[in-house]
Amino acid sequence: MSPGSFNQSSNTCVVTLTDPYLDGVAWTSLNEVNSLTGLGTAANQDALAGFLKRKCKPGESPANGCFPYALIDSQGSERSRPVLILTLWYVIGGDKNQVIETTFYFDLVATSITHGNSGEPTVTLNGRHAYDVKFQQNLQPTFFDQGKNWVDEFNEKLFYDAEGFKVEDVCSDSAEEVKMDRVYRVNNLTPAEILNKFMSTKPGSQVLSLPTKEFANKIQICTRADNSCYGSTVFYLGKGLYEKYKINVDIPENLATKNVRQAPPKIEGPKGPETTYSVSIPDPETTANQLKEVSADASAAFAPQFVNVEDYSTTDIWKGSGNKETFKIEKLEKVAAYGDAKGPIAYYGGEVLNVNNEEKSVRIKSNFYIQYCGADDKCNRATLYQEYKKLSSISVKETDKLAVNASIGEIKSGDPQEASKTKFYVQLSTGEEVVMDPSSVQSMISAYKGDSDKENEEEAPTDGNQSKAGDKIGEVGSSGRSTGAHLDASWRPTPREISKADVLKYVQFGENGEINPQQTSAFGLRVDPITGAAGVQHDGVDLSAASGTPLFLKGGATIIDADRGIRDPGGYGYNVEIQTPEGVMRLSHLLEGSIPSDIPESTGGTSVATASNSGAVKNGNQAVSSDQNSTKISTEIKGIPKALRILPGRTILSFISDYDRWIENGKSSDIDPNVWIPEKYKNWYIGKVEYSWDRGDLRVKINGYLPWQLQNKGLEDVPNWNAHKENKGYSDYYDYMRSGGDLCYINKNNKDSCSECSKTRQSTSVDGSAPGEINSNFAKGKFTYTGSNQQSVQSLINASEAAGVKSNIGQAAIVGNAQKESFANLDPTAVGDDGTALGVFQWRADRQDNLRALGNAPLSREQQMRWFVKEMQDYPDLINYLNRNDITLDQAVREFGRVYLRPGTPVYEDRLRNAQNIFNNMR
Repeated sequence: MSPGSFNQSSNTCVVTLTDPYLDGVAWTSLNEVNSLTGLGTAANQDALAGFLKRKCKPGESPANGCFPYALIDSQGSERSRPVLILTLWYVIGGDKNQVIETTFYFDLVATSITHGNSGEPTVTLNGRHAYDVKFQQNLQPTFFDQGKNWVDEFNEKLFYDAEGFKVEDVCSDSAEEVKMDRVYRVNNLTPAEILNKFMSTKPGSQVLSLPTKEFANKIQICTRADNSCYGSTVFYLGKGLYEKYKINVDIPENLATKNVRQAPPKIEGPKGPETTYSVSIPDPETTANQLKEVSADASAAFAPQFVNVEDYSTTDIWKGSGNKETFKIEKLEKVAAYGDAKGPIAYYGGEVLNVNNEEKSVRIKSNFYIQYCGADDKCNRATLYQEYKKLSSISVKETDKLAVNASIGEIKSGDPQEASKTKFYVQLSTGEEVVMDPSSVQSMISAYKGDSDKENEEEAPTDGNQSKAGDKIGEVGSSGRSTGAHLDASWRPTPREISKADVLKYVQFGENGEINPQQTSAFGLRVDPITGAAGVQHDGVDLSAASGTPLFLKGGATIIDADRGIRDPGGYGYNVEIQTPEGVMRLSHLLEGSIPSDIPESTGGTSVATASNSGAVKNGNQAVSSDQNSTKISTEIKGIPKALRILPGRTILSFISDYDRWIENGKSSDIDPNVWIPEKYKNWYIGKVEYSWDRGDLRVKINGYLPWQLQNKGLEDVPNWNAHKENKGYSDYYDYMRSGGDLCYINKNNKDSCSECSKTRQSTSVDGSAPGEINSNFAKGKFTYTGSNQQSVQSLINASEAAGVKSNIGQAAIVGNAQKESFANLDPTAVGDDGTALGVFQWRADRQDNLRALGNAPLSREQQMRWFVKEMQDYPDLINYLNRNDITLDQAVREFGRVYLRPGTPVYEDRLRNAQNIFNNMR
């Protein structure tokens, strides 16, 4: 059993039974599996032979000769699979007198029958978790609407709700739930794959659906790296139970850890005729010092820029202007993007990115940027560039570093058509080029120099010279429409000007960057190298190198996906798209077979953002809930009651160890090291647990992992064994082993850990209670409560009636006492008395242990109400008293408090006041 995140067949079971006369489950299970999908129908046989079949009409059975091409087509027509129910339990005798059990539910997917001279006949049943079966069968084209909650869209569009499943985000309340940032169209994926694809875009996210009674038909997601949720329970392993462990760690072939920086998430680009962002200047003092030497000419207008001049080349542009607080972007039509140069000056200094001696043009990346922010205060950085055209001469070369006001050559003046031109512009993270009003620039920009080294590394596009090689992209080749070995690089999805310098910021040629490729074709109009036609637009830049030259990421770029010659074999051939801080770049004509196998394929199963060019949905960040990119551990133990409480994705494995102190003290015989494992590696996330039952012996295999990016985070909340033993009242580890209690612990915030993974959506009811917590499993009783906190109070009234208390006075007395213990809303997560009391009635000691032994959700209202009803059966005299018609409300309140609660400081006046309010609102 393991988390469902990115693993479609992890929750399985195999049961082998002896069936002496084959008259038990043998033929029944065989018949069920044979008939379930209509394997023998003509429609299925035709489909297996490759014929296309008529699409089934809504509700029509495939037995009629049609074929269900999408999941929705099978709603109401697909037969339910037989269910394999497996229960493991322990009976704890003595003073405990508990039954600890865990029940698993699997869809039957296969059966085999063995008969012959090798022994008694046996039947083997194979089951898989229903979630893994139902949502992995059909490809489902799906549209998601902008602004809608992920949870709502998943439940509605992926048919989870229709199949009896429910997606819930357990790490976010209603106000925090992730919303669709745009309209998405998703093709050629199953519902489970769609869910995983969206979740993979959220670092540290998790999908969890387990075949246990507690999960029922829930699909729990966590859309953030909520380690308190992933480690909400703990299983301690020490001497007396511990046998052995094995730890593995491998350096990945793709050297992913050398390229851990991700491009920052993008904010939405400009829309309509005018868009306004706010401006943030992280270090105004340093920026002001850097700008002191900048020439005043940098802030003067470059006439006739932004003006419609008939005898001058005009175009449609984005114009940027503003001040230290506001960045306004306007869409202008048919205006001049460039103005007349006043001098050959790199006003803001920086690095020379591109020199074109034929066109006499120079492009410079300055040491300044604009940090612009959306309405939600999420910001991006846009580097400031300066560009010159039609220079008389050029005195700089590519990669030169320039000071402010440095000369770059000589300009031409006079004839407006021949005069040297210049402009300032920024490149937004979404790809738009915004030409800046020179008079606004100095009030808006920030200096890269002066930021901390970390900020420069994480935010500023680099020249790449200091970068080590990251992921391998592939090798230079000539696949597709190509005349020789070279790399074609272009911006995607909207082509814009690109240079050799742009490519070398993010792509390294050779193992150590020793290869300097030759530019063989620039961006713009050219003679087609194959047809010879003139004036053909080239949307990329061609860089020539020997066939087989390896290519690596650098400068903060990350790999999105690859096309291995399928989508455009006669065009771009083998190509890879990468995400850079400046946008998506496509690298084409790679050598066939050179793209690493771990780069995802872009053919089919693509998620398309219809209003964005960021490619963010394809940018799959590693989730901490997966055990990839991690140090791994495996161990095996003899089963104990608490082992049945382990939930992969929720439980931490914690070794009991004093190894470090033992080593530091020279392996002193006075110190018991317990398990030989250092403190650093004591706690592990559990990713998989396997139960094996054979002839009365239960064995438990546990696989754990430590994600590299979280090896020292998220696990510090777990108390050491001695603190946990004291909190829970265990006398020793043997007492822990034979106890049937839950795996919750008291965290460093003095809260019960199981309450840290229980956020639920708000109800539309008057009191705003969370329906997932409130609804009681007990039938509604005789009385209806109409006051505040309606749902929580009604659930206790219903439970009181189920326990045998039928009178309104008795029920009001119970609720009034409970509100004194756990507040007006009867909070099931309430913790009191320094962590020793828990729940609606603040149960302690053995009573709390028995509550926890009832299931894996002791902080749920449902489990607490079940325990209350069960425990009340031990108080028949109290039930009879509360049902009498000759007692007052005050007497009922005091008797219930004295017999059932036994509070140290009762303050019965408060309890009676609560009960009177409840009684007045009962109908």
